[in-house]
Amino acid sequence: CASILPGFSFAWLPAGLAAGWWPWVTPWVSWVGVLGLSGWLVAVGVTVGRGLGQAMADGRPGRGTVTNGVVVGTAMVASVVLGSGDGVGDPIGHLTAVQTGRVEEFEVDASLIERDWGEDLGAAIVFPERLIEDWDQAYHAFQSLAAEVGVPVVVGASLEVQDGVANASVLLTPPGGSPSWAGKRKLVPGIETALPAVFQTMGFEDRGYVPIPGANLLSLGDDLRVGVLICYGSAFTRFAEQDRNVGVDFLVVQSNDDWLDPEKPLRETIAYWQHGTHALLRAMETGLSVLQVGATGWTFAVDPKGRVGQRPLPVSAVETVQLPFWAPRPVPHSFFRHMLGLMAVLVLLGGAGVLGRRPSATG
Repeated sequence: CASILPGFSFAWLPAGLAAGWWPWVTPWVSWVGVLGLSGWLVAVGVTVGRGLGQAMADGRPGRGTVTNGVVVGTAMVASVVLGSGDGVGDPIGHLTAVQTGRVEEFEVDASLIERDWGEDLGAAIVFPERLIEDWDQAYHAFQSLAAEVGVPVVVGASLEVQDGVANASVLLTPPGGSPSWAGKRKLVPGIETALPAVFQTMGFEDRGYVPIPGANLLSLGDDLRVGVLICYGSAFTRFAEQDRNVGVDFLVVQSNDDWLDPEKPLRETIAYWQHGTHALLRAMETGLSVLQVGATGWTFAVDPKGRVGQRPLPVSAVETVQLPFWAPRPVPHSFFRHMLGLMAVLVLLGGAGVLGRRPSATG
């Protein structure tokens, strides 16, 4: 909800993250979006808080609290009904994801990938965000990998563009076709956006990261198209919807959360949990599978109903894994979902605020 506000970094806030890991609670996100879910979470908090306060003061909850409880409880029951049944069928394909470990220590080695999966590499091999800092130097190694294994390779790289550097997802297809790429649409506030400006004021040439607008669609062949969300971009509903609207078959999130030294106790940053929750919400909103590939974690798959279809690899593990994806499922149009979500917020907050102020029944 807060991610639509200019300059407000919802991605790094922990509010509401817990709900996303229990998909049976939140399938109604497909109908009311994150806006409706946010209103519901606030209403639950107000209902519980007011109920406890009234119980302590009067010995029992007031009528307003009971009414609020019925409203938020009805939403949960509706969510369970909407989420019942399978509804997604069997996977229609898979990718081979490479969790590389620390990017500066990774070396391209086709034999390791072939040793794990032989010729069953699926639609593509996908590497994490910003694996390549010097594209001109590393390009041939990844192009050779695509030619050797015979499937497309998608890899995160820093690419020089006209106005600076693009945090990009590059597609290389065998046998040696021209690469295509998609860029990061939203830069991380204070890190990817502020530092270049600081360097420029100090007299250095400004070659910092620049956002690349537009839908991120990469064609893997056989009429299979993937939308790419690069790290921070998975926090934003509008980017996933943008890709859904141009007809992608599933979404891939490339991330690099290797911020801290693996030997230190804070190695597992909250970003792992945040990316996990974002993936579940984006899947439920768009009806698309979401496959995340991280450098040090998490690497996992979510089906179009927001259920984890492939559990995350261990943090910092250097492994390859097959991530399944499912056929897209129909979901309400984004305009309808946003309007219904706004209505849900008004109803839920109205019930929590207005009804909750009614005097409690004390006999």
